[in-house]
Amino acid sequence: ANIDLSAQCDELESLREAIPKSIWWQGAPSNILQLLRSPVPGVTLPQLYFKVKGAWTGGHEENGRFASVNCCHGPACSKWFAVRAEHAKKLRKFVLAEYKIDLYAREGNWWPIDIKKLQKKCQIPIQTGIQHPGDIILLQGSTLHW
Repeated sequence: ANIDLSAQCDELESLREAIPKSIWWQGAPSNILQLLRSPVPGVTLPQLYFKVKGAWTGGHEENGRFASVNCCHGPACSKWFAVRAEHAKKLRKFVLAEYKIDLYAREGNWWPIDIKKLQKKCQIPIQTGIQHPGDIILLQGSTLHW
């Protein structure tokens, strides 16, 4: 389930204080997002994603191809996979040919069964990591991840 936090959310101020400004969702004062008159849920205001154990998020990029800050609140860990922007085109082409899914047209509808096999067939680096409760994962803009 996705929950958009409102600008009046009590926890929002705690998040602003806890997350360094350099990685805050609106970034530096020179960031164009600072000029928006109204907040944009999921872009300038955080979203919460609740998942039950065993749930997964399919391959996607963030809204507007922006960077993202991802905090794990637990209680369990999350496993992450990511492909840097320079390799996304190649992965998209492969998934379209192999699975008949366009990663950008049907975003979030694809999950690779075997990462090692995917890496070998695609010949692209796939970054993986385990996010523990309390960990923050930062993704550059245009990072394809699942």
